[in-house]
Amino acid sequence: METTIEKPRQSWLRSHWKLILGVWLGLALSGGIFAVYWLDNSEATKLALRTAESNLILAERIGRPLKRGWFVRGTIEVTSFSGHAELEIPVSGPKGHGTIYTESRKRNGVWQLQMLQFAQKESGERFDLLTVEAGDKSTAVDSTAQNSTDHDEFVFVRRQIKESHSFMPKNGCVPDSETAVAIAYAVALPVYGKETVDAEKPFRAELEGGRWTVLGTFHGKGEGGTVIVQIDKTSGQIRYLGHSM
Repeated sequence: METTIEKPRQSWLRSHWKLILGVWLGLALSGGIFAVYWLDNSEATKLALRTAESNLILAERIGRPLKRGWFVRGTIEVTSFSGHAELEIPVSGPKGHGTIYTESRKRNGVWQLQMLQFAQKESGERFDLLTVEAGDKSTAVDSTAQNSTDHDEFVFVRRQIKESHSFMPKNGCVPDSETAVAIAYAVALPVYGKETVDAEKPFRAELEGGRWTVLGTFHGKGEGGTVIVQIDKTSGQIRYLGHSM
């Protein structure tokens, strides 16, 4: 009589370990690729690169165009209206290469740079890209170049304004009479001249129906009348500007 010995069955995990390993490696690789893509294309990364690209000192050191290297490193924590990012961005130009170190915060849906520095690989020098006089003080920036940089910054800011929501203070942009008087004075000054406006001090303000009405004081000299400015409490918009007779 023959005896048949059955081989012990392997567990499902043992018999399919290659499949499990492959799936795990695939997920890990996909997660890594997504993380790299997320860092490379984040708003924090784009903001840092745009600002660095417009920096004349950096252009002097490594040339233009500025090219981003592979594998941005760092961390980003973000929600709909707030966030924080610390990044290391490899960059290069025709004359050299190095790393941009940046820290930025997102407030009310808008990213703002807190720190932006460049470390040049060739020399090991590190300098701030947010200061007016960055890097070697012997590098001169003429007024024309500075105006060009300022214009680029304004273009970028206007783009940010279009893509984000304005912050509105809880008590409005003009919360009190002191603010209303300061705005009225600033608005009236270029229209009626410093001598006339100063002669009508002190200015008084009263709030009614969500609007501040600001009046000067007539001291009995001249033709009479005072400056009148009406300001929207919520938005700060000038609703009326005139001079009484």
